[in-house]
Order: sequence, then C-alpha cells, then structure tokens
Amino acid sequence: MAFKIPNFYSTSPLHGSYYNPKGETYISEVGMIQDAANAVSRAAMDIENASAESKANRQEKRVEKRSQRRGKKDNFTEDSLAEFDAKTKKIKDKANANRDQANVEKTKANDNQLLSMLKSGIITKEEYKNLISQ
Repeated sequence: MAFKIPNFYSTSPLHGSYYNPKGETYISEVGMIQDAANAVSRAAMDIENASAESKANRQEKRVEKRSQRRGKKDNFTEDSLAEFDAKTKKIKDKANANRDQANVEKTKANDNQLLSMLKSGIITKEEYKNLISQ
C-alpha cells in the first residue's frame, strides 16, 4: 500500500509547491517579491524628489520654518544670528534657482506637448503659433 499525502499538505502554503504541481509561491519568495516592490516604489519616490519643483517646494518650506524660528528664539547672539541669516539666504537662493529651473522644465514640456499635437494634426500651425507666443 502506497503512502498517501494528507489533504492539509495540498492546501498549506508551506507545502503547496512541494506537494501540489500547480506551482504556488513559496513562502520564502514572498519576501523577495515585497523587497522588489519596495525597491520600485523607492525609485519612484527618488525620481519625484529629484525634480526641481519638488526641491524648490521643500526649500521654500525650510526657509519659512527658519524665518518663524528666527522670530521666536531670544538666545541668538549677533554672530550666531548672522550665520543663521546667511544660511537662510543661501537656502532661499537655492529655492529661487530651483523654482526658475522648474518653470523652464514646465515650459519645455508644454512646448513639446504642443509640438506633438501639431504633428498629429490636432491643432493647426496658426493655433500652434498663437499658443507658443502666449
């Protein structure tokens, strides 16, 4: 008499791949799948955070918080206040540069979109010229 595999082995996720030819996922593979999904989402967030507009938004918020903090604290000496203001100005300059770059990127994206609309025949040359000149 041959040994019969009990029923709970065929439905158990621990033994499904060994005893069931349907090819269920091993428990050890689930962690790898989750790691891969996390890596993809982290990469997407890195790309989003690398945009000039995102950098400008973060830096503008940082300048605003520093300005609020400067008004509240009385423990600044003149030297530390000068350093604080210099660093705040540096951050503000970076935010302005990133804002300008973001505006240039948006303009290029809009121009490319209009050009593709012109090529596909959605708009005419006259409409394209009018939209570009605005």
